[in-house]
Amino acid sequence: MKIDFISKILACVKGTKAGKKFDATQIKQKPETLTSKSFNQEIEEYQTGNDTKRPNYYLQKIIFNDGSEIDINKNDIIILVGENNVGKSRALQDLYDLLALSQSSTVVKGIENSKPLKDDLLQWCRLHLTVKKQDTGESYSGIGVKNISDFDITHGYDEKTVTDSIRNVLACKLNSYERLSISGPVQSDFYLDLNNNPIKALLNDELQLKRVSAAFYEAFGMFIFPNMGTSASPSLCVYDKPDIQPIKHESQIEFQSKYTKIMNSIPKLHEQGDGMRCFMGLLLYLIIERYNIYLIDEPEAFLHPPQATLLGGMVGDLLNGNRQAIIATHSLHFLKGLLDKHSNRVKIIRITRSKDTNSFNLLNNERISKISNDSFLKHSSLLEGMFYKNVVLCESDVDCMFYSMLNSAIDLKGARGADTLFIHCGGKHRMEKVLWALKELKVDVKVVTDFDVLNDREILKKLVEACGGTWDLFEDDYKVLDLYIKGQSRKRIRWGEFLETINSKFAEDCKNEISSEKAHKIRELLGFKTLWDDLKNEGIDGIKQEDARNAAESILERLKCIGLFIVPCGELEQFVPGIEGHSTSWLNNVIEQNPDLSSDVYKKAKDFIRELNL
Repeated sequence: MKIDFISKILACVKGTKAGKKFDATQIKQKPETLTSKSFNQEIEEYQTGNDTKRPNYYLQKIIFNDGSEIDINKNDIIILVGENNVGKSRALQDLYDLLALSQSSTVVKGIENSKPLKDDLLQWCRLHLTVKKQDTGESYSGIGVKNISDFDITHGYDEKTVTDSIRNVLACKLNSYERLSISGPVQSDFYLDLNNNPIKALLNDELQLKRVSAAFYEAFGMFIFPNMGTSASPSLCVYDKPDIQPIKHESQIEFQSKYTKIMNSIPKLHEQGDGMRCFMGLLLYLIIERYNIYLIDEPEAFLHPPQATLLGGMVGDLLNGNRQAIIATHSLHFLKGLLDKHSNRVKIIRITRSKDTNSFNLLNNERISKISNDSFLKHSSLLEGMFYKNVVLCESDVDCMFYSMLNSAIDLKGARGADTLFIHCGGKHRMEKVLWALKELKVDVKVVTDFDVLNDREILKKLVEACGGTWDLFEDDYKVLDLYIKGQSRKRIRWGEFLETINSKFAEDCKNEISSEKAHKIRELLGFKTLWDDLKNEGIDGIKQEDARNAAESILERLKCIGLFIVPCGELEQFVPGIEGHSTSWLNNVIEQNPDLSSDVYKKAKDFIRELNL
């Protein structure tokens, strides 16, 4: 037992104040072991040293079954997203099989990968695996590798015969089962073999132990370190008090007895929930510097959103250097955590499936960095759209709530409503910016706007082009409509009309205080009145001239063909007219007065939603 090493473990977590976020960069050793190098410098030098010896074994290209191809860099993190049952997990299994030159695959048609030199592979095995000397030579064993011989590498290894064992030296596939298993106690028959379990490998690597403990503390507010009190089954402990006092002892036997008693009283990781265990299991695999390629399925399993976000950033941190990862995920939180820190390394592939045909669409580093550097896009629900079959882009959150509510009511029997995500972008002027990213991933996007989008030619033109349309097809009809509206505009309201309107609309309120909503309506009456003021409330029915009406109808029908749907009655509030309020207050009043979503009150809105064909 290394007594001085145990004290160093305690030193690396000691001194953190309660309630203060734990920062790995602030970890310091005790004065007697203090060095001039920072924790991050040590990490960087540690990884640089390993990368200089790393065999040249990387994925260079993935060829999917639809014929599409993606080139991969040595340090890329590839994220696979999409609905359930589109082939994300199958793609990981195919890649794992193809790395051993399997001829059978389903979603991935083929790969191109670099080959390590035999001498480099032999040296890597000697560095990272347990070496056993035999009469016929050497054999190597470790996690996922059992008794691969130097003869297998020097004579049996070539580009046509890559065995599972050779692949497993440099690549691993991790689902929740592997991650849960590796975080449990080490079995006694492996006790002397540090290469068969990273828990024991941590004992020989103080730097990585600090790193893992810091990451675990940030996620769960608890420290983690190895318990070697029971040599037959060493495990990991979780502890929330970093101020353990040094053990006073007179002999090694007395120390061992006291240490074992203390360690056995501390909670064990394998006795905790699946979230902690799965989280730690992934970190343990990532700190094993042996692997060049990680294939990870649903890293967010069993985690709450905040922990999933933290894990996303930590995965990128721990994968520093020339190491690749291909990750299948359903979690926007994990993805955002990764993009916040490592967007320049990330490529996102969205997989879709129609019957037995898969499609693969890439959002590359340049596009992802553009999203990550845009404050609005970064914090919007844009990326969540990649996990749904359909996305409906609206102007405001109230629009989203209303349409989503009725779409679910329409689909109660078929339960397809869950396949659609309604997101907003804070107004028409931002829609074009959001559309390009969703279209890049071939997400089925429908856009819903109020009728007054026709009042701004430039915004409408940008939306048409972002939806994949050609503005020239709309130009002639738009000119007819625009000429008519301008000819009807700039009419001043007369005093008689104003007083008549006041008496008709507000007669019952003459004894009440003027509310902010009523004041807003009065101000509208006092201002300039244009035809657009009427069209906002009446929609296409407010266009009385035949040629202009025909032009407007033509525009609306053509827009539907490219996925752009304009509210025909003007704006959201006109779907259920006669209800007081605007925006959120209107929606609250609508639901309160009409709680039954099967009511005919909602018929006009439901008919509009059905046209979206979600």
